[in-house]
Amino acid sequence: MASKKRQDIISAVDTRMKAILVTGGYETDLGENVIEYQLHPPDPDELPFLSYRDTGADSIDRDNVYEYKKLNLEIGIKVSSSTALSDVRKYIRDVLKAVKADLSWGKNAYETVYEGDTISAQQEENVFADVLIKIGIYYQTLLWED
Repeated sequence: MASKKRQDIISAVDTRMKAILVTGGYETDLGENVIEYQLHPPDPDELPFLSYRDTGADSIDRDNVYEYKKLNLEIGIKVSSSTALSDVRKYIRDVLKAVKADLSWGKNAYETVYEGDTISAQQEENVFADVLIKIGIYYQTLLWED
């Protein structure tokens, strides 16, 4: 059977992000509204919400048997423009805490790297603040497997 590490990592991301709840020891309940690939403008009633995106994988190295890859993951958080920046930083801390809980993503990766974040305001139909957190997840597969 072909490897499905990439999907297993993304499934672990989904589970971990949905676990961001005050009852689970986090500062916020951001995990109540998590989606993969937010494709529509946010509805103000849906805020805050978290979306995550697999934006591609890079081949880092290979030998005769294995390929070493980096999965590029973006985690976006959208909040209303009236949300205090101190609360936005709580959301960021919660996401980083969730990522740090298991940097191997269920033993599917050998390294996870925080690559930075940005906070910005956007105007679509409504004004909202947008956070983008970039994570690199390094994993190994057999050649030509995902």
